[in-house]
Amino acid sequence: MTSKLITKIKNRPSYYYFDKALKDDKTITVKYCLFTDNEFEAKAIALKIKNEADNRRNPTQTKNFIDLPLRYKIRNIQKNIKNKSHRLSTTEYKEIFEKVISGIYGIVEADNDMLVDRKECQENDRPKKTQKSIKFTDIASRYAQNESKKSNSKNSGYYQRVARTLDLYFRRKTLSQISYQDCEDFQLHLLNNKKLNKKTINNYTCYASRMFDYAIKIGLISQNPFKLLSPFKISKYEKSPKDNFSMDELAKIFKTDKKELKDYMAFALHTGLRLSEIWSLDENSVGERDGIKFIKVQTAKQKGGDVKFRELPLHKNIYRLSDMKWLTKIKKGKMGCNYLGKRLNKHIHAVLPGSNVSFHRLRANFASAIKNYSLENGFTDVTSVLLGHATDLATDIYAKDISLKAKLKAMDGLNVFSDLRQ
Repeated sequence: MTSKLITKIKNRPSYYYFDKALKDDKTITVKYCLFTDNEFEAKAIALKIKNEADNRRNPTQTKNFIDLPLRYKIRNIQKNIKNKSHRLSTTEYKEIFEKVISGIYGIVEADNDMLVDRKECQENDRPKKTQKSIKFTDIASRYAQNESKKSNSKNSGYYQRVARTLDLYFRRKTLSQISYQDCEDFQLHLLNNKKLNKKTINNYTCYASRMFDYAIKIGLISQNPFKLLSPFKISKYEKSPKDNFSMDELAKIFKTDKKELKDYMAFALHTGLRLSEIWSLDENSVGERDGIKFIKVQTAKQKGGDVKFRELPLHKNIYRLSDMKWLTKIKKGKMGCNYLGKRLNKHIHAVLPGSNVSFHRLRANFASAIKNYSLENGFTDVTSVLLGHATDLATDIYAKDISLKAKLKAMDGLNVFSDLRQ
């Protein structure tokens, strides 16, 4: 039904709500301006108008009607259809439209620009193009554009991945038809059929719940069935700790002709940055103070949605990457870093089959090298500061007092990686 709710009119940028209504006992086409050229927003508003219309058109049936024999029920329905009682009047539609639009845009009364001339409606009696129904991928896109930016989320790609999975699984259901039992079945589907681990499934259901909350905010649905879903409990025996790369393993993964992969791995190994933190950098992220080149990076994970930055000196092993042009080239035409993460891990697992390692373990190798060097040379351990861990207030205060020179000295521990083919 939602596919027929919106249409475009020639030489007009906004979408219009499209339906049939009664005027002087004649069926005509009505179109109402939705004041948006965004297809997703138009669908959401149109769906709200349609729901209001359906509620007014189909009031709760009386007990007497329910108790009638089937043949009388059919006869009653046929009579209503013949009398066009299933159609709302143009006046009723106008009231519904004003109610919905006023709730969204704050418009109190419809003006002439809201309505399309009857003649024009009849000339455009059919939508030019059938619109697709609202999908989870549509919601994910809008969420990533709006809500995730507010919380400074770097996981827009993850939302799209979850949304595609939801679209595939719930392809025969609309958003409002999805029940708690459906969500629970989806959860078990990921476990038994997709063979995903419990932590990944918990992430999927968490992201799905956020998208349902967003759908409630924009008026698509009234409740979130994923909210009631309990996550899988993960015992300490089910957790799979990742191993750090050995020096031999590092030598193997760096032995590749794919320059973009090699550069990304080298930068991660010598900065300890997360995949998304590297992706967020550009040429403006590089600075120099007291003769020390450094990068200013926004820390990806902070409690309470705080936006925090940290300064990391650039080790001599990656001076060649300091202009960030290599990263700009990698990012060209790409929406996010997830595709590169897949490529990196595919490369690592191909070189080291059966090993319990991933790209993220380069960050752990960075931490181990600095921590060991600090302990062996009697330095204060600044590993947490370099990694961007801000678990408490003390860490935040501590980080402010550490100079670039002190950080650079601690990063001499990265000299152990100098012999790698980078």
